Amino acid sequence: MLAGLLFGTVHACGADHVMTVTSISRAGTSSRRAVLGYGMRWSLGHAIALIGIGTLLAIGGWSFPWMLGAVAESLVALALCGLGFYLLRGSLRRPVGTMIYCATRPSAESIPSRGIVCLGSLHGLAGAAPVLALVPLADQRDPWITCAYLLCFSVGVILAMFVIASLLSSANYRVQRYGARLDAMLNGAVGCGAIGIGTAMFVSVMP
Repeated sequence: MLAGLLFGTVHACGADHVMTVTSISRAGTSSRRAVLGYGMRWSLGHAIALIGIGTLLAIGGWSFPWMLGAVAESLVALALCGLGFYLLRGSLRRPVGTMIYCATRPSAESIPSRGIVCLGSLHGLAGAAPVLALVPLADQRDPWITCAYLLCFSVGVILAMFVIASLLSSANYRVQRYGARLDAMLNGAVGCGAIGIGTAMFVSVMP
C-alpha cells in the first residue's frame, strides 16, 4: 500500500500530466480556487478509469489490452496539441501593450468539469499498462487487494496533483501581476510545450 502511494505520487509528476493541468490552468479561469479544481477533477477522472479497469481485469484474470492504451494515449496526445494551439492563438491575440493587468482574465471562461474528468480518465487508461504491471507487488490474484493497491496509487496521484495545482495557481497569480505581456509569453511557451509533448506521445504510439 505504501508502494502504491509512492508510485502514484511519482506517476502524477509525468510530463504529460503536468503539462495537461498546466495548459488547462492557462486556458481557463485562473483563480486559485479554479486551478485547484482543475487538478482535482483531472485526478478524479484518472482514479475512476484506473481503479475501474484494474479491478475489472483482476476479477476476470485478463491482461490489459494494448490497443485500448494506444487509443487512449493517442487521444491524450491530440487533446494536448489542441490545448497547445488554443493557448498559442490566445497569446497572439492578447494585447501586449497593457502594463497593468488584473488578477483574473476577463475573457477566460471556466472549463466544463466533465471535460476535465474525461481527460483525466483518458490519462488513466493511457498509463494503465505500466501501472498495472506493478500490481503483482500487491498480489494480483486477489481483486480486493488489487483494488486497494490502485486506490492507494490514486490517492498518491491526487495528493501530488494537489501540490502541483497549488504551485500553478500561485505562479499564475504572480505572472498576471506583471502585466499582459508576460502572461501572453507564458501562454505561448506553455502552448509550444503542450504541442511538443503531444506530438512526441503521438509519434511513440505509431507502429
